[in-house]
Amino acid sequence: MRSYIESLEELSKDQLMVLLARRRRADTEGLAVVGMGCRLPGGIEDPTGLWDAVKAGTAADTADVGVPTDSRGRPRWNLDAPDIKPYADALRTGAYLSDVDLFDAEPFGIPDDEAAFIDPQQRMLLTTARHALDDAGITDRRGTKAGVFVSITAPEYGLAAIRGGVNGIEDISAPMSTGTVVSAAAGWVATALGLSGPALTLDTAC
Repeated sequence: MRSYIESLEELSKDQLMVLLARRRRADTEGLAVVGMGCRLPGGIEDPTGLWDAVKAGTAADTADVGVPTDSRGRPRWNLDAPDIKPYADALRTGAYLSDVDLFDAEPFGIPDDEAAFIDPQQRMLLTTARHALDDAGITDRRGTKAGVFVSITAPEYGLAAIRGGVNGIEDISAPMSTGTVVSAAAGWVATALGLSGPALTLDTAC
C-alpha cells in the first residue's frame, strides 16, 4: 500500500484526474436503470405516460386549479380555516395528484386499520416501488438482497388526522406514528416487498 501511495505522488494533476475518471467509470459501469414507476400530476401514472408527456412537451396545468380533492370529492384543505386562509390564493394554484386517498393495501400484507394511517406519500412510494420492480420483471422478490434508499420530506397526514377527527385518547392508534413518520418510509418498502438489503430514508426537505 505504501509503494502504491508513493507512486501516486509521482503523478501529475492531469494523470491523477485520468486515473480517478477511469476508476469512477469502472465503479459505475455495472449500474443500469432496469425498471421505473412514477405518479405525477396531470394524470401520469406510469413511465409510458411520463414519456408521452415529455414527447408532447406538455405539463400539468397550474393556473387556478382550485383545492385538490380525494376520490370522494372531499377537499384537501378548508381554505376558510383561520390558519390556512392567508395562504388560500397560493394553494389554489398548483400541480396536484388526484385520488391520493386510494390505496390497495392487500398486496403489501398491511391490515386495513393500519393502512388507514399511512401517509399518502408513503402509500404511493410503496405502490410505485412495486411498479418499478414489476417493470423490471422482478416478480419473485421475497428475500432478495436489494437496498431501498428513499428521498422524502415532512408529511402533513398525521396532523391532518388529528385536526380532522381525533377528539381524545380513544381515537389515537399506534399506526399513527409508524404510518406518518418519514424515518419509516424505506422500512415500509423493504418489509412490504420482502427485500433484505439496507434500508435508508433521507429527509431531503423541498
